Amino acid sequence: MGAIESLTPYALLPLRVLLSIIFIAHGYPKLFKFNEYKEKFKAIGMPTFVLALLGIAEFIGGLGMIVGFLTRFTALIWSIIMLTAIYLKVFKWNKQLIDGYELDVALLAGALAIFILGSGPFSIDAYIGWILG
Repeated sequence: MGAIESLTPYALLPLRVLLSIIFIAHGYPKLFKFNEYKEKFKAIGMPTFVLALLGIAEFIGGLGMIVGFLTRFTALIWSIIMLTAIYLKVFKWNKQLIDGYELDVALLAGALAIFILGSGPFSIDAYIGWILG
């Protein structure tokens, strides 16, 4: 294994942190500006409870992901959210012009990478595994 390859596990830290920042930024208004977003969700036919669940998954999940707690679980939830968002944007809401799903695809790729590779060595998950292992 070369010098760069030996750094691969550490690449998960910036991926986790940057992905978390994006999800936190998207989840914050869903939780703390709930009434504003409730109207937007109603306009596209989404139930209000979905807004609350998304806010929790994005914001709270993002906080946990930054420190590497329950990373695979959170990454799986985020992947499901992004797959659903891509499906809705491409096949349900935007039939004439497929646009605006590129960020969702990038977030899906990052979430899947974390789901497959785990949290990396700088994480609560790794620490707990080391303690329990």
